[in-house]
Amino acid sequence: MEQQNVDQALTNLLEIALGILGEALLSPLLWAGIAFYVAYRLTRWRLGPKFARTPEGPPAAGEAVIIDGVACDATPLMNRGEHALACKIEDWAHKRRLDLRMSPEVSYGAFVKTRDPNAWRTVAFKRADLVLWDPRDARVRLVIEFDGRGHWGRSGDERSRARRSDAVKNTAATTAGIPLLRVRTNHSVEELEELLDRALGVRAPAEASAPQPRPGGTTEGTALCDQSSDGYSRRRRSRPSLRATR
Repeated sequence: MEQQNVDQALTNLLEIALGILGEALLSPLLWAGIAFYVAYRLTRWRLGPKFARTPEGPPAAGEAVIIDGVACDATPLMNRGEHALACKIEDWAHKRRLDLRMSPEVSYGAFVKTRDPNAWRTVAFKRADLVLWDPRDARVRLVIEFDGRGHWGRSGDERSRARRSDAVKNTAATTAGIPLLRVRTNHSVEELEELLDRALGVRAPAEASAPQPRPGGTTEGTALCDQSSDGYSRRRRSRPSLRATR
């Protein structure tokens, strides 16, 4: 008899616990919380990285430790080929009297957007070698990709990666309505200027005019960058119409 009473008491306690648990699971507040959490996660997924908060203030302690005691070296913003190309583009823009700005190594995510988070992640981390943008509305007018000697790499895998990366950049620029010009190392100055004219719909001067004075004493038609002994180009002390910005 005594054992039966104990079993009955345990059974009653179990029924009470299950009843409380069932009421909690069916509680409107609990279901509302679950619905809010699901909606929040779906919103983050649809909006992608733009929805994420931007970190503010000093870096976290763990981030500071990563570079603590590590020496950082300054390097050129562009390699020799890209720098020489940028100087030629400056000369071309001055001849055409174009009020454009030039920026190197610009992330595609800075001037191309998409609502597809997966596509955005693929595009955002690609970098354009050079972009020409209009200072009046800060919109990119032309993307220039320099396919130099090291563009294709040395192995089949590197060539495949380069082709995939080029395809992503081409698609991103085309769908955004931004002209993309690919330049090789073997283009002459005349060929390069013709390609730039065609890409932006600019007309070349009908006749070569006399050189015009420029700030700093330079004249129109002269090179803005002189080749130095180490192969890099050094800009003369002038203020060209096409200012290089980052």
